[in-house]
Amino acid sequence: MIAIYALLACNNNAAWDTSLPPVVGVANIDDDNGNGKDDWEDNASDEENDFSTFTIPADMFDSLKSKHSLVLRQHDNGFRIYADGTLKTNSSDDFFTLSTPEKGTDLTLEVEFESINTTGEITLEWQDQNKDVLQAMTVEFISAPMLLNHHLQPMEHVYAMAGSGFVNNQQFIAGFENALGERFTSYPVRDYDWDVWLQDEVEFSNLASDDARIDIVIDSIRNRGLDDLPEDYWEGPDVPVKTWGRGQANSQDSFGNLEVAPPVDGYPFGRIYYGDWYYGGTVDTITEPLVNQMTSYG
Repeated sequence: MIAIYALLACNNNAAWDTSLPPVVGVANIDDDNGNGKDDWEDNASDEENDFSTFTIPADMFDSLKSKHSLVLRQHDNGFRIYADGTLKTNSSDDFFTLSTPEKGTDLTLEVEFESINTTGEITLEWQDQNKDVLQAMTVEFISAPMLLNHHLQPMEHVYAMAGSGFVNNQQFIAGFENALGERFTSYPVRDYDWDVWLQDEVEFSNLASDDARIDIVIDSIRNRGLDDLPEDYWEGPDVPVKTWGRGQANSQDSFGNLEVAPPVDGYPFGRIYYGDWYYGGTVDTITEPLVNQMTSYG
């Protein structure tokens, strides 16, 4: 929860502390109510859990004079603001007057973001009875970037393809089952055209803020036997399955060619790396839309 602090009335003039933290959230791109639509494209439901909140403390309202008001003005597209579940602003140039809560009571608003790694701003305006602005305060709104997982992060769950006969790895599977128990899951490779290359098909990533976390399954454009597995087993509330790119895949589009180095100086979340394959005057590389999505935050 993000709090906005310190509104004071000094000698009948408005004075605000403008050192305010940004409101950080996650893009609402999952399907919490299970109706087949990304939540941003749908009406807010009781199952929704990906809104961020920020609180306007009681001091701001308690300091207002009679007939003065506090107005919130949205300056950018890409996010929405709700109060008590009711949509209040939806795009740039929207604004609304904040309802004054009971004396000594904070006011909490909800924020919904459309896209990964976007920014915007709102302004809080202290207006007098003539709608003249006595003071204004800007608050930045940020949706989290998509972060891929590196190999030094604590393991949460391990997945593998299991088979016997033509593909036989029963001892391999048994070893993981004995070591990890409920934190290990295997799937029958015969159900997916004997495609054993699970790491080539999917990559795990996440969006995270103080209020919410969404785990994104990145599904490669390779589209071989394992193509349907993420939707069959993983897709659901807080776990969308997303594909960036389309068309004919090359060998570099397999995610054995996509890794994340551990954090180093200057790169607190690690660095994404992948390879290109040059032959003659031609180069194969990972699909450009996915590269643009992964590198959009620097």
